[in-house]
Amino acid sequence: MLMKKGVNTTVALLGDDRPWAKTLFANFSWAVVPERTNRTTTDYAFVARHCQTVILTASASTFGF
Repeated sequence: MLMKKGVNTTVALLGDDRPWAKTLFANFSWAVVPERTNRTTTDYAFVARHCQTVILTASASTFGF
């Protein structure tokens, strides 16, 4: 469940196919797709500063946590 009573939750979707993410989650008010940056480190800096929880996956491998 994404919403707890009295708590607002936002999910930031980061990745290399942001147009796909914007299309897939267009109807969900809790989903945000930040603008694409040219550096992966910028995504990690965003996550480190603004996120309490991270789900990291790599679709082309078995790595993820």
